[in-house]
Amino acid sequence: MRQRYFQVENLSIALPKQEPFFSVSFSLDAGESLVIVGPNGCGKSTLLKCLAGVYPNAGGKFSLNGMDLLRVSLQKRAKCIGYVPQRFEPSVGYSVLEFLDIARVEERDSEMDSAIVQCSLKGLEEKRITELSGGELQRVLIASALIRRPKLLLLDEPSSHLDPKYQNELLELLHSDHTVEKPASILVTHDLNFAQAVADRMIVLSSGGIHYDGAVSDPEALRSMKDVFEADFQANFSLFPSVFQRLL
Repeated sequence: MRQRYFQVENLSIALPKQEPFFSVSFSLDAGESLVIVGPNGCGKSTLLKCLAGVYPNAGGKFSLNGMDLLRVSLQKRAKCIGYVPQRFEPSVGYSVLEFLDIARVEERDSEMDSAIVQCSLKGLEEKRITELSGGELQRVLIASALIRRPKLLLLDEPSSHLDPKYQNELLELLHSDHTVEKPASILVTHDLNFAQAVADRMIVLSSGGIHYDGAVSDPEALRSMKDVFEADFQANFSLFPSVFQRLL
C-alpha cells in the first residue's frame, strides 16, 4: 500500500468531564484539500486541535510526509503545520506586523509582504490586533498560518466573520499555488456551499465517527449529510445543485 502524504490512524482523546473522543482514521495526498462537516458537538474542532497539538495527549498516530508528529516537539510540529482556530481572543495589543513577525519561522521580508497582500491586510500593518474587527482579525490569523509556509494547513471555520468579498478572496487563495509546494489542507465549516467550492474531498462527521469520506460531488455525500444533520437539503436548491440534479 502506498504511503499517503498525511495519515491519521486511530486518533482518540479523553478530555476532562467528556466522553472519550471516538477513534478516526483518514489520509490526504500532498496538496489535497479536505473539508470536514457535521452537526454541532460531533468533534470537528476537537479533531483539528488534536492535529495541531493543542491537545498534546491525543492517542493514535499522525504522520506528515513520513514524520511521526507525536514523536516530535510541539515547536517542530508548529513549523510544518499552520493552524487557524475557530475562536481567538487577543490578550496582548501587538500590531499586525508584530503578530505576523512572531508567527513566521524565517526572517524573510518577502514572506511577510506576500502574506499581507494575499490576506488583504495592506493599510492595517500598524493597527493593534485588539482593535481589529472580527473579519480583519480572521484575515490576520490566516496570514499568520500561511507565513510559515506550512506543509499542512488546518482551518477551523475560516470563512466566519468574513463578508462575501473576503470569502471569495479566501476561496481564490486556497485554490491558488500560493507556496512553492501547495500545502495539504483540512477545513472545518458549517457553510456547505463554501465546502463544495473549496474542497477536493469531504468527511461527514457524526458523534459515532466518520459517516462519509469521499468526493464532494458524490451523491452519497448529500445522503450522508441528510442523515447526520436530520435535514432535507433538497429544500435548498443552492446547496450542491449538481448533486441534487443527479438525485432527482
